[in-house]
Amino acid sequence: MKHRPFLFVPLLTAAIVITASPAVYASDGAVLFQHVRAEDSQMRALIEDAIASSPTVRALVARITASDVVVLVTCERNPAVKASGRLNFMTSAGGVRYLVIRLKPQRRAAAIAMLAHELQHATEIADSPAIVDEESLAREYQRIGYRSHASHGGLAFDTKAAVDVGRRVAAELTASEPIVGRALPGAPRGPDKVRATD
Repeated sequence: MKHRPFLFVPLLTAAIVITASPAVYASDGAVLFQHVRAEDSQMRALIEDAIASSPTVRALVARITASDVVVLVTCERNPAVKASGRLNFMTSAGGVRYLVIRLKPQRRAAAIAMLAHELQHATEIADSPAIVDEESLAREYQRIGYRSHASHGGLAFDTKAAVDVGRRVAAELTASEPIVGRALPGAPRGPDKVRATD
């Protein structure tokens, strides 16, 4: 039997692409979404917790999933950054726009509210096909938002819609029955304090 190396290469490439793009799964193994991805298992657990706990987060994830936007959620590793969360435009390729959300370690409710706040920004980007890089992102946010006090040495913007979403999710978490959740690594100990206005 002759080996056909040209068949092996595409199969290997497909396997690498599939394993390099982790999706978040429900407990029954069904794929919930592939457009909101987690850097690691702790972030994946936070996203799953947020989806299970908040109808608003579920709606945001559905909107992003139906778009050309892919979001990677990661832990903020820059100690100089003061904001609890931030979103950056990474690149645009193959008709897909890639964003990254970075969250600072914080208690569960605050982390979920901040995730929702940043996911709202991702939906704002998804709704604006003109945003294709950092420059067009800044132009659009000058139009729809306002300059944020949470700047970390560069331009930082916020929108009333994102602030409202953070507050709404904080209220949803407060109204629901207490759920024992996981804090992000490095989060301060103590009761959840929700502050979704950053």
